[in-house]
Amino acid sequence: MTIADWLSLSSASEANGDYARKQRVALSGHGFIVFISERFIPVNKASAEKLKKRDSEDGLGWSFGPVDAFSFHFADGLRGMVRFGVHSGHDTSRFNPVARDWRSIEIPIWLLILVVSVPIQMRLIARYRDRHRRRLL
Repeated sequence: MTIADWLSLSSASEANGDYARKQRVALSGHGFIVFISERFIPVNKASAEKLKKRDSEDGLGWSFGPVDAFSFHFADGLRGMVRFGVHSGHDTSRFNPVARDWRSIEIPIWLLILVVSVPIQMRLIARYRDRHRRRLL
């Protein structure tokens, strides 16, 4: 069993003179991580007030938790390890009077670890070389 997790930071915003919400989300699962930047834009004043009321009740700021628990399948893990790309979109629904504009980037976790660890590795190599040179002198 494995779990997909998310971490988000939401804040109040403004769109067309009405209340809106900005949100940044990091979502991990099946060997990849997704970073999402999204804006929730009400389509009219009534929906803006409804969104503002919901945000004041639920609160803005940091939130986190599990998204879903699911059985791990090796094939899903392999697909996640090669997921890479930049995506964007605009979602609307006649049942939800708030539009969602979003942009995301998907990165395999192995690539993220590699990129983050290279500067550390370079620093360790430089330290080793300095130490080795001092011993030779």
